[in-house]
Amino acid sequence: MTISSLTPNPVTMSGSNSVIGTAVLAKSLDNYAQSGEGIVKMMEQSVNPNVGKNFDMKV
Repeated sequence: MTISSLTPNPVTMSGSNSVIGTAVLAKSLDNYAQSGEGIVKMMEQSVNPNVGKNFDMKV
């Protein structure tokens, strides 16, 4: 066994890193999409057209 056989091949390493990086990016994009959908649902549920319609103020 030689030392050159033990060192990682840079082409192989960069290929696997890009695959891993792409997978991590895809997962984070999915998480952001789910968070955005949750925020949109909360905003849709919080809309109440009758709130703030009448404002009584005495000075």
